[in-house]
Amino acid sequence: MKIDYNRLEFIEKEWKKRYLDFNKIFDFKKNIGKRHLDFGCGFGAFLKIVADKYPEREFYGVDMDKNEILLGKKIYNNKNLHLSGLKNIYGKEKFDSVSFFFVLHEVEDYGKTNIFPSSPKPRQTTHISREYKTDGFGDIINVLRQVREMLNENAKIMVYDFRRVSKEKFRKKYEEDKNPKKNSFEDEYAEHNRWITDEFEELMQRIRLKTINISPEGDFYLSYLLKPKVY
Repeated sequence: MKIDYNRLEFIEKEWKKRYLDFNKIFDFKKNIGKRHLDFGCGFGAFLKIVADKYPEREFYGVDMDKNEILLGKKIYNNKNLHLSGLKNIYGKEKFDSVSFFFVLHEVEDYGKTNIFPSSPKPRQTTHISREYKTDGFGDIINVLRQVREMLNENAKIMVYDFRRVSKEKFRKKYEEDKNPKKNSFEDEYAEHNRWITDEFEELMQRIRLKTINISPEGDFYLSYLLKPKVY
């Protein structure tokens, strides 16, 4: 395997910066469990950082890109860092914490419902959206429902990357909307942002996840700290 060291160095530097920001949001020392799973880990740049910092904890990373997994295995040799495809651990392992950093937007955009072995086929996504009234978020619901089955009691789910729309982008959408009954731009924009938070909370309730904390991160992102609800 030919390694692009310039790309490798760039991504590792970026994750060192992100780690500092994310740690302020999620408090990794407190919320990363003894066994942590990272979805969409790439070659494991983030996991390498936390694996070094918390050698007493086990870190697992899964990614759909086999080449990224192979790259991570080649360049990192931490004994507490395990990279693989999801099929190798799904139904076999349980985790105390899970992270989705810059991942859920890809599920939403591209309909990658097949990342789990038992996921519905893409054509079934409409059925999921209709059943759970998710208005197009059926892929996200499907992924998070199955993640829940991989968690131990009191596990935490860390989500960063639920996109919000900037005023500039939303203004273009607003101006293209021909609905004569629409509200003012400011009212529509405020409603849009409120809807994103409330809708996500509602979806979490439907799959029995409890929101611990929501933090706005500029126009494009929200961070969520979740855990399974106890009944």
